[in-house]
Amino acid sequence: MLGFDTRPDFARITAKVLCILCRTDALFPSKITPDVIKALTTAGVEARYLELDSDLGHSSSGPEHAKWSRAFLAPLVARLN
Repeated sequence: MLGFDTRPDFARITAKVLCILCRTDALFPSKITPDVIKALTTAGVEARYLELDSDLGHSSSGPEHAKWSRAFLAPLVARLN
């Protein structure tokens, strides 16, 4: 995993990207986000970031789904109304 680098393929991404990392995630710490978002936008990818405030670390996205899904869905719902 440490040697796997997806950055050369970023330009092939055609979907909008929502990068969600948890502030307590030891596997993918939120401090990596600025570099990831910069690399994505430099490659022409529309990307945004949400930091999940949870003590559950890497496993937080499931149990804490309401925290990130609201942030993700709210702008989409607003456009429909």
